[in-house]
Amino acid sequence: MHAIELSDVRFSTRAHFWTPRLQILRGVSITVRRGEVFGFLGPNGAGKTTTIKTMLGLNIPDSGTVNILGNPASDPATRRAIGFLAEKTSFYPWLRAREVMLEHGRLCGLGSETLHTRIKSLLIRVGLDDASDKPVGRYSKGMLQRLGLAQALIDDPEVVILDEPLSGLDPIGRHQLREIIAELAAEGRTVFFSTHILSDAELICDRVAVLNAGRIVADGDLESLYQDEGVAFEVTTAAPIPAALHKSAARYGDRRLIARNRAEANLIVDDLRSGGVEITEIRRQQPSLESQFIKWIQKGEPS
Repeated sequence: MHAIELSDVRFSTRAHFWTPRLQILRGVSITVRRGEVFGFLGPNGAGKTTTIKTMLGLNIPDSGTVNILGNPASDPATRRAIGFLAEKTSFYPWLRAREVMLEHGRLCGLGSETLHTRIKSLLIRVGLDDASDKPVGRYSKGMLQRLGLAQALIDDPEVVILDEPLSGLDPIGRHQLREIIAELAAEGRTVFFSTHILSDAELICDRVAVLNAGRIVADGDLESLYQDEGVAFEVTTAAPIPAALHKSAARYGDRRLIARNRAEANLIVDDLRSGGVEITEIRRQQPSLESQFIKWIQKGEPS
């Protein structure tokens, strides 16, 4: 059983009852395994937040199915297994962090003893214990994001869904949230988060899906997605490489060859070793996630 499964989900809306419907999601299918960190990438306006609202049961799709832990997203009981952080965290500014957490815990039906223990541990975890009695209206963007994450974890959810959790944070704030996301995955939780900050996705995601104009244009682990687009290998030697060796391979100076794929790299290594040429380094070269992202988006542009 998968943690999250969307199958051919379509969703449309309209501003007024007399205006034509606008298609937002155009057959979105995503499968997220239990215990993985899944990155949901896409440009602004691609439909990422609409997809997340549909996963939470806040949007009813025109067609298709959405299941969380094997149960329909529309089932209220399903939501007890989900922790959610919205893109824009909003709390009453006069409340303190402990009060915010207390109210959310009560809404989840937690008992007083369990709730107070959990609030203390979560505020320590997100680094807000020292600021827990400070009105949240005086919190920075990063502090609000960390408080939002703490309230998303208050009911000990199995699935954590985060909408643009790293947006607007400084490098230190992003680093802190990335560490917490990695810790959640290490605990066996499933983390699904949307982002357009590609470097963060590259650092922490097991798999990604790329959404553009309501369609999935790439889906899988980064290793296989890069392989599909071509990965080169740079072979460096201690001595000059004989000119007759692998004339088809790209050369950079007399001690570096660029193999176009893994098979060619293996042939080059075998030939160098049999010829007694010492290999000092083999480096895997692959496009940056940013360059791949642009290719995926361009491929998926609606006609």
